[in-house]
Amino acid sequence: MKRWIDYNEIVTQKDVLEIPFSGKKEEEKKEPVIEPVKRKFRLPIGAAAGFLCAVCAVGFIIYLNGRVEEVNLLSGIQPSFAGYSGRGYVEGEFHPEQAGMDALEECRSDWQSSEERTAAYDALLASISCSFSKAEGLQNGEQITYSCTYDAASADEAHVRIGTTERKYTVSGLAEYQVINVFRDISAVWNVSSEGIVLDVSIPQDLKDLGIEYTWEYISSETPVIRFIASYDEEKLREAGYVAEAGTMDYPIDKKPVRLNDPSQLSTAEKEAVTINLRNLLESELEQCGSLHLGQQEIHVTDISLRSFSATIGSYFDPDNVQFMAVFRLDTDYRGGLISYSAFEASYRAVIYRLADGSVSYYPITKHGCEFRGIFGRYSLEETGN
Repeated sequence: MKRWIDYNEIVTQKDVLEIPFSGKKEEEKKEPVIEPVKRKFRLPIGAAAGFLCAVCAVGFIIYLNGRVEEVNLLSGIQPSFAGYSGRGYVEGEFHPEQAGMDALEECRSDWQSSEERTAAYDALLASISCSFSKAEGLQNGEQITYSCTYDAASADEAHVRIGTTERKYTVSGLAEYQVINVFRDISAVWNVSSEGIVLDVSIPQDLKDLGIEYTWEYISSETPVIRFIASYDEEKLREAGYVAEAGTMDYPIDKKPVRLNDPSQLSTAEKEAVTINLRNLLESELEQCGSLHLGQQEIHVTDISLRSFSATIGSYFDPDNVQFMAVFRLDTDYRGGLISYSAFEASYRAVIYRLADGSVSYYPITKHGCEFRGIFGRYSLEETGN
């Protein structure tokens, strides 16, 4: 008969009998574990101070590199004005930007060790340019502006912010005078006559009364002018309450007429026109005479014709006084002792000019009486002068 073994029973019996169990190992003795002792880190005081200084130095350098300098370019100084109202000007040197530029120079000196920063300051300083919107011709109460320009890129590179680059000023303190135009209503025109070419200048009397005197000259060019030069006593003008403008003026005028001295300077048509007009003038004179006489003999002109037309010197003592002479033949009904001398002469002298427009102007300088004078058959109508 099988018997079932109770495992719990076996275990209990084994423990009671103290029978060694072949599969059990004795426990190993464990060595005691020694824990490492943790110590706190202590930095020496000197090293700590050095470290802090280094950190501060680096931080300061970073601060300096990032710092932006604020510079007002213009100071508040005021300009001085001189002259008189209407013709005032800024007196002396005026550079309110100098204080700002000095401040930039100081900033620049702080960065001598930084080549790039120093170059930026140099470029910024070189780029600054300042001026007035108007520095002359000022009058009381007028407002003018003084402004500066600069290179903004150089300012940014130099870490500079420029402020106050413009100031306005009101003009004051200028003497009050009435400005007089010393060439007001002055005019000039060429006058030609048998006496020659004359420049006729007209000057208002009130300008003369102020003691203003004038000289002038003709300047020939494509656009000719008369250049007037005025001279005056400034103190005398101020006493009268005036100040004068500029002392010169160019007055536009026609080209100066040219006096002709040779028939070749006249066209055929111009010569014909002159001689016909002189003949008409001679006929008019003869009509005014009523009758002509040679001694006691009354003579009638039956025909007038041109004999010659030439240039001649009007005076031996004045070789430039060239005159044109038209000689006319007068056919008459004279039946005196010398029948062959029934043709007499009458001559006309004239001065001829070429005007600016190209036309010709002539001025007769001969007049006639109503008598024929001469000898041996050469009789001419008596000339009585101008």
